[in-house]
Amino acid sequence: MRAPAPPQPLQIAQVMDMTSRLAQATRVRDWQGMHVIDCELAALLTAVRADQRWSPELHQAMTALRSAHLEAMLQCAMASEEMATHLTTTLSNKEGWMAYAANSDWNGSQA
Repeated sequence: MRAPAPPQPLQIAQVMDMTSRLAQATRVRDWQGMHVIDCELAALLTAVRADQRWSPELHQAMTALRSAHLEAMLQCAMASEEMATHLTTTLSNKEGWMAYAANSDWNGSQA
C-alpha cells in the first residue's frame, strides 16, 4: 500500500483553473462536471500544507474559488428545489395522468 502524498503548497494556477472550470460547469448546469470538480477541490484542499503562507494573489484566487463554489452550491440547491416541485406536481396529478392513459388505451383499442 502506498503512503499518502506529502502535503504540497497550493498553486495559484491550480486554483484559478478550478475556479474557471467550476464557474463554467455551474453556468451550463453540468451537475456531473460540478461533482467531479467538487471532488478535485476536496482532494486539493486535503493535500495542502497547513503551514503554507498565502500570498495576496493566492488569497485572492482562493476567495474567487470560494465564491464560485458558493454559487455552485446555490445553483444545486435551486435545481433540487425545482425538481422537488416538479415531482410534487407530477405526483399530485397522478390520477389524471392514469385516467388519461387508460382512456387513450381504451380509445386506441376501439379503432
